[in-house]
Amino acid sequence: MNSQERLLIALQGGTPDRVPVATWLSLRLLDQITHQSPRQFLDSFVEDPGGTIIKIQEDLGLDPILLTFSELEDEVIDWPRRSFCWTPEAFEQWQVKTEITARDSDSVGVQRTITTPKGQLTSAYRGERYQKWTGEYLIKEESDLELLAYRPDPKYLDIGPLTEIASKVGERGLVIHTFPGTWYEACTLRGLVPVCMDIYQRPEWLHRYMTELTDYLLRLLARVLESGIKVILLDESWVGVGLSPKVFNEFILPYDRQLVAAAQHMGAIVDYHNCGRVTAILEPMADTGADALEPLTPTTLNGDIQLADAKKRVGDRIALYGGFNERVLASDNPEDVRKEVRRCIDEAATGGGYAIRCAGQIFDAKLSNIEIMAEETHRYGKY
Repeated sequence: MNSQERLLIALQGGTPDRVPVATWLSLRLLDQITHQSPRQFLDSFVEDPGGTIIKIQEDLGLDPILLTFSELEDEVIDWPRRSFCWTPEAFEQWQVKTEITARDSDSVGVQRTITTPKGQLTSAYRGERYQKWTGEYLIKEESDLELLAYRPDPKYLDIGPLTEIASKVGERGLVIHTFPGTWYEACTLRGLVPVCMDIYQRPEWLHRYMTELTDYLLRLLARVLESGIKVILLDESWVGVGLSPKVFNEFILPYDRQLVAAAQHMGAIVDYHNCGRVTAILEPMADTGADALEPLTPTTLNGDIQLADAKKRVGDRIALYGGFNERVLASDNPEDVRKEVRRCIDEAATGGGYAIRCAGQIFDAKLSNIEIMAEETHRYGKY
């Protein structure tokens, strides 16, 4: 059984030949491995994924995954453009002007102005070596919502690069496309705090905002899936800040259900991503209908997930992907890594529907420990 088959079976709740072990390697760690800048690595990644990111994971003993991303306003600007490309027609009514407002040895400040037929929107961010940070959000006033109607039409998205990447990877790994959930998109455009305030100050407008975003995301998702990508990582990172089940059920669940159903209708598996503190909403997240839930941040990483509890409560409805504390990968004692592997498998693998994934990206690690993580999963992770 190859890695792609193994992961697809596990993420659909099945029982492959062993527990898959597939996780995110951060750009900082890849920088240390390849001695390339993030820009250089990402360029080579797109040109030759099999000889770069896939080979690195194979050499470490992992089941390789390759992540592609939808372009998000104000948060991830440069990297997705290597695979997520718009034709010029997309910007006839959404004209973007960028201006560098500050620069030093560690960062660059960027101001963005978007001109539409009905007015302008502005935003700003600070770009660093591995990350970008929003300083001014795009949607500030209720009336700004009307201008979102002029966003690039998904019909102008060129899916050729995504299709080509998936073709180059073939069966050596699993291509997972990261796509925003409606709540994540709402917070990306407006900011987490304003959106949370909207729940209480203007709930009717917030529902209108969420509906508008969902309608757009549904059209964008349909276009993305024409590329043949098999797994959508539905990103709802901003849910894990401690939202109540009541808020989730009213303002998130109805919209994410639509995205999950649309992706599955087109034959894709949906991996629901919600980092942070989510124990209180395990059942509502399973109610989205998603196939898998990640990254299951444990209490040792400031999350609140206990894998055994999650398996008992929702493991019969949704596959579990994650729960591994990646900080042990920096340990001087390899036994710490082996114990963490065994803990995860003992708590979540019974009956299938489980894959090991670090609860966060791997930033600091001994490469030998990642190899031990993979080796112990291969040895101990028999269903």
